[in-house]
Amino acid sequence: MAYDCFKSITKAIDASCTNAPVKGLEIEAWIWARTEITATFDTTNPSKITALSPVGSAVAYKFKGHRKNFDVGMDRVIGEVTPDGFKHFFSLYGFEISAEDIENLDGLKDVVVVVERKQKETDDDGTFICFGAKTGLYPSSDTLRLNSDPGVRAIELTTLDGQEEPFSMYSVVIASGTRLALEGLLTND
Repeated sequence: MAYDCFKSITKAIDASCTNAPVKGLEIEAWIWARTEITATFDTTNPSKITALSPVGSAVAYKFKGHRKNFDVGMDRVIGEVTPDGFKHFFSLYGFEISAEDIENLDGLKDVVVVVERKQKETDDDGTFICFGAKTGLYPSSDTLRLNSDPGVRAIELTTLDGQEEPFSMYSVVIASGTRLALEGLLTND
């Protein structure tokens, strides 16, 4: 089913004291080349990913952060003659310095990222969220100043202009266990 770009509000919105969000992300994320792992989207709720399947021998990789040294989010892009879209972003600091590490960070483009919120839902819906699922994330800034604090490489990846995602983020909910499925993408047995 194609996403209905004219879809209206579908339920009550409760932003009250009883469900205030918990700020923050866990310190691990999963990242892969968009064309190497296929996402299956729920037909009823197309912002929900229900399966992730490697293409051939492709694998995902883990990003391990430290406290708040990576972030994800989105900005709504308002279209006057086209449907609104969403520009996703993922920012990170690269600490590693070997030649192989430099080449790895230089190669970050057309990637998908899944992060885990500190706020957990019992059914995982909204706990694991995905950015760049349909169009990928590409470098929008990449800087290194060795004599400045903190002296590490700062990279931000975003959706390309004109290729915005149809949803602000995607919830990853895999029936067999979302974390288990994500960890399973790290190897190709």
